[in-house]
Amino acid sequence: MFESDREAHALEAFLVARGEIGFPQEGTVWIQRAVDGPYFSRLKTRLTPRVHQTDRRLAAPFIEQGLDPLAHPDQSCGMAVVFATKHREEVLFHLARAAERLEEGGHLVVAAANDLGAGSLEKRVRELFGACDAFSKHKCRVLHAIKHGDTLDEDLLAGWRSGGEMRQMVPGGLWGAPGMFSWKRPDEGSRLLAGFIPQGLEGRGADFGAGNGYLALSLLERNPKIESLDLLDVEKKALDAAEINLKAHLSQGLRLGFHWTDVTQGSGLSGLDFIVMNPPFHSERGSLPVLGQRFIAEAMKALRPGGRLFMVANRHLPYEGELGSTGGTLVRREEASGFKVLEVVKR
Repeated sequence: MFESDREAHALEAFLVARGEIGFPQEGTVWIQRAVDGPYFSRLKTRLTPRVHQTDRRLAAPFIEQGLDPLAHPDQSCGMAVVFATKHREEVLFHLARAAERLEEGGHLVVAAANDLGAGSLEKRVRELFGACDAFSKHKCRVLHAIKHGDTLDEDLLAGWRSGGEMRQMVPGGLWGAPGMFSWKRPDEGSRLLAGFIPQGLEGRGADFGAGNGYLALSLLERNPKIESLDLLDVEKKALDAAEINLKAHLSQGLRLGFHWTDVTQGSGLSGLDFIVMNPPFHSERGSLPVLGQRFIAEAMKALRPGGRLFMVANRHLPYEGELGSTGGTLVRREEASGFKVLEVVKR
């Protein structure tokens, strides 16, 4: 069970144990980094849910229910729920946004896995709100605080809010935000792949798992004859950053597409001349190589015969077999710093 699943079960146990006494009986509940679970059905029997989840996989159940997973409450709310992630600055940012949106006397509830720093987060909530109580279940803590304007630390709130906003890490560098993969600087694998991609590419291409656009930007700068490039990522914040980072190319006759999608469920693309990718192999904190295998399978589907895939992966991951079984022929391989970079041609 991943952290988000445990947090959702812990939140349900908290609501049952507390009998929801004192919680609002009407109005809006705003849930940040929302995950689905029994707690959600319980809350929405009396409250209007507004969910915010920028990970397309975790957002899918809410989309299926007709909810906008990128919603913000259009007025103050009586209850706000925050699901903690491994990104400390992002969690503090969500706490600050919840505190701003809560009405006086409103309830904050935070679900945090113990191995994501729940103990430290309890101290942070107490610092911001002046008081906090905790409930433990499923190796998680559920934190509860009530907003009182006279005890809310406005200086902390302002600092946490600014710490989670989209920003440029160094002058002239790429934009990013906490909660994105490798948001402060390009990871070593992507840097190796950027140097591996040849010049002279033309036609239609895509970047699967594009992040904030580092690979796409490197690709376009070295290959001015590219006609179109589609960027796909499961994290909406990453795509927003990519659009900022690639805006210089938007007015040069090049067609750029930005797609908030889970590549493992299909790309919707076909007939491509090339694809670049640094596929994920973790889901939350667990290693899951099948993610990269699904990326390879979808890339082979999206390429035309003779189309080229350029990818990087940790050296130990068993991807070569997947390449062969999905119609790819390995034509070039290099290794460095624990990574392998591969060029594959679709048969």
